[in-house]
Amino acid sequence: MSRFILPFLFLFTVSSLHAQSLPERLRAHLDFLAADSLDGRGLGTPGKQKAAAYIADAFKNAGLAPFDDDYFHEFFIRISMVNLTGTNVVGVLEGSDPELKNEFIVIGAHYDHVGFEMKKGERVVYNGADDNASGTAGLLELVRTLSGRRSELKRSVIFIAFDGEESGLLGSKAFASSNGRFTPAVIRFMFSMDMIGMYKSYNGLDLKGIGTLDQGPEMAREVAEKHNIRLKDISASVEARTDTWSFGERGIPTAHAFTGLKSPYHKPEDDAPKLEYEEMGRVVEFMADLGARMAAAPALKPASSFKGTDKGGVRFQAGVVAGGGSSFFYYRDAFYNAKKKAEFSAGLFAQLHLGKKITLQADGLYDFNGSDSQIGPVVRHSLTVPVVLQYNLLNQNGGQVRMYPFAGAYYRQHLGTVTEDEIPDLPALADSEMGFTYGFGLDVMKFHFSLAFRRDLTGVFVTGDDVSARGAMVNFGYKFGGGL
Repeated sequence: MSRFILPFLFLFTVSSLHAQSLPERLRAHLDFLAADSLDGRGLGTPGKQKAAAYIADAFKNAGLAPFDDDYFHEFFIRISMVNLTGTNVVGVLEGSDPELKNEFIVIGAHYDHVGFEMKKGERVVYNGADDNASGTAGLLELVRTLSGRRSELKRSVIFIAFDGEESGLLGSKAFASSNGRFTPAVIRFMFSMDMIGMYKSYNGLDLKGIGTLDQGPEMAREVAEKHNIRLKDISASVEARTDTWSFGERGIPTAHAFTGLKSPYHKPEDDAPKLEYEEMGRVVEFMADLGARMAAAPALKPASSFKGTDKGGVRFQAGVVAGGGSSFFYYRDAFYNAKKKAEFSAGLFAQLHLGKKITLQADGLYDFNGSDSQIGPVVRHSLTVPVVLQYNLLNQNGGQVRMYPFAGAYYRQHLGTVTEDEIPDLPALADSEMGFTYGFGLDVMKFHFSLAFRRDLTGVFVTGDDVSARGAMVNFGYKFGGGL
């Protein structure tokens, strides 16, 4: 469907939407945006272009001023050897105050999704109803509502449907880093509505990051009480896995409106009938009142504790980890080494992120390790505590993707030797050992992977240090908590 035909379809849709209730209008938007015919709104697909045209026509019909000559903010994307053009859809509702209208509040939602794939010759479409046709539909209804409340809005409001979020927040990064009219210096706050269709199942609404605004949580609670909305996360932590991050790292207070991962996230089953439209309507009404209140506030300023996220800040994370590999005894004064034996470990880890470049990680592990020896196999079970410094060669989206080498020390307390009774001539084993460890790691969202090498410096046996333990492990971890 071309851009010449789509406006006629939109005008027909608008006439039917006008008499509908808010939940019915939201469902009508979802029926269009999350339809199979839009190909999952994947980057570079005709379906995504149809969605962009639909959103732009809604902006125009509501009387929003265009971003520039039109409502489309285009940006360049290169993925491997493919060149693409991304398209944010941007409209502006000018404030009524002669001075404050030069300050802006951004309300955004990403409209792209992950497209489709072919499975056994069949086309499987990832419609992304909750992720994030729900946020886009909510955005369109906020445009409708707030454009009818222009006199209340002292500040101007920028409505943005972001492209390229699923490919790495590309659209929001392109907009937030632009040097045009809407620089970070004039943007006072940013909302991202990303997955707002499951309020009842989630039993609440997150506004993660609202604490980055001075008096933000208090303001949100007052409006939420009016609408009987249960707020869950109202922290000052900027969500890194949605478009809030692109603004937060530039020092702009920002909040992520989110009703949890209750829908079939990134699965073909994320379809329009599964969403909870009555509750979704309540969320939109709450967001409209909160946005209007912010637009009318005498002053909006960052919380004193919020300095932006461009420096990375100090963050703590923890999780579980397990690994497998091999270990052996190294004979310093001999020409041979012992045969390797399998090594396994499991336990907990904690990470302290000290800015964007340095992370301190400590593990607490229970592990089996050992080696063959001249007099038989030795298998020990131990408590092992490695402490390492990681240097981030790559650190994107608030640490959601990190690549790093690491090095440090470890202490190991041996709890016993599994085969000790079977080797009567076994020399006395040391009760503990200390050494150094090094390797390379990769963290992707909540998942942690590493390849670690260990070298004992104190010796395996009590009598002499000519025999030391060495090993290599591949570790897999999962972090608790985190965002979207």
